[in-house]
Amino acid sequence: MMRGSGNISRIAQMISRFLNRPVIDHTGLTERYNFFLSFAPLVPKADDPAPDFGPPDIFTAVEEQLGLTRQPSRAKVEVIVVERAERLPTEN
Repeated sequence: MMRGSGNISRIAQMISRFLNRPVIDHTGLTERYNFFLSFAPLVPKADDPAPDFGPPDIFTAVEEQLGLTRQPSRAKVEVIVVERAERLPTEN
């Protein structure tokens, strides 16, 4: 379940954090929306029985409940690369 408010770019950011992958807004919509999105977990627990009914996966929920379609594509995204980290000694 996910709920909140904001423009579509903000909603895309929230979905992106949930999926742990970039979601980019190409809608061009700038209005502010309140939304509630109900969906099943991406990876059910090993001992969970397969449900006969219930909420859809997040991809189906975004289409059916928010009316947004997804289009897999390639885009440049900004990333930060950490090549090395050192632990500084501290006094006790």
